[in-house]
Amino acid sequence: MTSRCKNNPIHLYNSIHLSFITSSKQELVKVSIPVGFTEERTYAISVILGHFLGLEFEVLIDETINHYKFDCCTGQIKMTDAFFGMFDTDYLSKENIPQSSYSSQNQYSNRFEVLFGSEAISKTGNHITCETDLVASTFFMLSRWEEYCIPKKDEHGRTVERELFSVKHNLHHRPLVNEWVELLWNMLQEAGCSQNRKQYKFDIRITHDVDHIARYDSLKKFIRALGGDLFLRKNPVLMLNTLKDFFAIRFGSKKDNYDTTDWLMDVSERYNTKSHFYFIPSAKGENDARYDISSPRIKEIITNIESRDHIVGIHPSYNTFKNPGQFKDEVERIQKVAKTIKEGRQHYLRFSNPETWNMWNDAQLTHDSTIGFALDIGFRAGVCYDYPVFDVIQRKQLNLIERPLIIMEGPLVNTFGGGESSMKAAQNVIDQCKKFNGEFVFLWHPENFNHTLWKPHVWLYESIIQYALNVK
Repeated sequence: MTSRCKNNPIHLYNSIHLSFITSSKQELVKVSIPVGFTEERTYAISVILGHFLGLEFEVLIDETINHYKFDCCTGQIKMTDAFFGMFDTDYLSKENIPQSSYSSQNQYSNRFEVLFGSEAISKTGNHITCETDLVASTFFMLSRWEEYCIPKKDEHGRTVERELFSVKHNLHHRPLVNEWVELLWNMLQEAGCSQNRKQYKFDIRITHDVDHIARYDSLKKFIRALGGDLFLRKNPVLMLNTLKDFFAIRFGSKKDNYDTTDWLMDVSERYNTKSHFYFIPSAKGENDARYDISSPRIKEIITNIESRDHIVGIHPSYNTFKNPGQFKDEVERIQKVAKTIKEGRQHYLRFSNPETWNMWNDAQLTHDSTIGFALDIGFRAGVCYDYPVFDVIQRKQLNLIERPLIIMEGPLVNTFGGGESSMKAAQNVIDQCKKFNGEFVFLWHPENFNHTLWKPHVWLYESIIQYALNVK
């Protein structure tokens, strides 16, 4: 990348890290921003214009304006600054989370949500005035700064989902950021942008958090299973089958019910895609795995996955999400077993903003996929594209890429019932991903294919894959 400087000292001071230019063959989109919150504004603009749209652009600070200007070849977009201009220093407060929003449409978009500013968009000649602050709106969703500000946590230390803005207002089944990107792109074209945008192709990413690899990995669990069959489910036949399974597995005549990695790879290969398996490197608590990542059996499974050209990643244990020392230790443990570890997801989706992202970044992992819902499905970050993350405390963009989780099997069963209503809910979300040629990230835990309580719902797995890939 090259950089361009202007004579204005403010421009000069910021020219190096605010220019995103790969060549001079095309007309740049020149973005002027007001003074203040340079890092936040630039991050949002760079993700929209650079990462999502793939445009060449330059960001300049203009001390004479209180709005955003997008200058194209023959026209200009003037966009209202309805958020950052309200603050002198800190905006990180629960009171600054939007209290309401509303949907609108115009000649540039069939549907978009207004979080900051108003819906008004007008055009005079080749000049467009947009009173919706798309910069602050995008920053709000992608940075997840509301999760830093919301004090209420659930029993696992996660932000209570019903407290999130998008959930409160029933917007989490829409990729709001994708809608804003399309709105801005259409306005840029109207304003004379002659560049070609980045082209996306819809894709599916099938992931598996390997919480358990063995059903009867302890005598306690075996006895508990027998008791459940007899007293909870009141099914003596099921208890006898559990007994048969236990001894068959222990004496090696049968593969453990929870070890489904080969079958999962078979399914993925049948649909010409790959499975991503995320392993827990440490077993230290009740909520963690009971397998040892360095055991011969786990090493054998990982080697088999890699030999079939599927992907192995990390699933950091329950207490790592705010523990840099333990996190670092677990990364080192799994790196001794697997060839390449670059991606994964936090166990129980435990996430603390920005600590968790920073640990992933410091470990030089490239892709996290923790940002998703534990109790619902949809777009927690408002987007179905991957994107670089931002540290709201250090006020800087990190090298880490977030690949948002869209659907986990748990909510399909526990929230939507596991039947046709679950399938319909999944289809609606997948349709949104397809609409924007995004990436549908899907999670199903391997042990839940043969678990007694989950077997009636296993049909959803392939049905969802088939729907996503348009397979009859």
